[in-house]
Amino acid sequence: MRKKNRQSNGESFLDKDVSIEGLLEFQQSMRIEGRVKGQVRSREGTLVVGEQAVLEGDVHVAVALVRGRIKGTLTASRRVEMEKPAVMEGDICSPAVSIARGVAFNGKCIMNAKSEPSSKPVKA
Repeated sequence: MRKKNRQSNGESFLDKDVSIEGLLEFQQSMRIEGRVKGQVRSREGTLVVGEQAVLEGDVHVAVALVRGRIKGTLTASRRVEMEKPAVMEGDICSPAVSIARGVAFNGKCIMNAKSEPSSKPVKA
C-alpha cells in the first residue's frame, strides 16, 4: 500500500492509486481520491471526497464535501455539501445538507441538531 501525504495547509491526501481497508482517522482535513473500505472518522475535521474516490462504509466527520462515491452512512456534525458528479447510496445525517443538481442520492436524509441517526420511526 502506498500513501501520499501532502502537508499543505494541514490537509492530508490519499491519491487515486491508494486503497485502504479498515479505520481511517484524521484531525484537520483529509482529501481522498482513492478507495477506502471501512470507517472514516474525524471529530472536528473536514473530509473532501474527490471525483475519483470510492468510500464503502460509515463516515463520521464535522464537514463533508463530496464529489465522489459513498456507499454507507454519512454523518456530519456541521454540514454536508454534495456536488455533481457525486453518488451517495445510503443515509445522510447532518444539521445542514446541500445537494446540487446532477447528484445521485439514494437514501434517507435526517436533519437535526444532534446529527445522530435515529432508529425511531418518523410520524407523518
